[in-house]
Amino acid sequence: MIEQQIPVHHLSVQSLVDVVELVSQGLTNREIALQLHISRDAVTQVLKRMFQKLDVSARTAMVAKLKIS
Repeated sequence: MIEQQIPVHHLSVQSLVDVVELVSQGLTNREIALQLHISRDAVTQVLKRMFQKLDVSARTAMVAKLKIS
């Protein structure tokens, strides 16, 4: 069965929070996409935007800046 994937511009705030939370748990973009039923490209776009907003260039720096553990 092929699941419909939600484009990044249709993601809810909760979905954005979920992406960041799953990154903090060490999941890959592919794993996050599968778990949230969004495209891998959507995950990449969310992370790019978060990196820009937080002025970081790595997942670990983003998590540290947000103090997620």
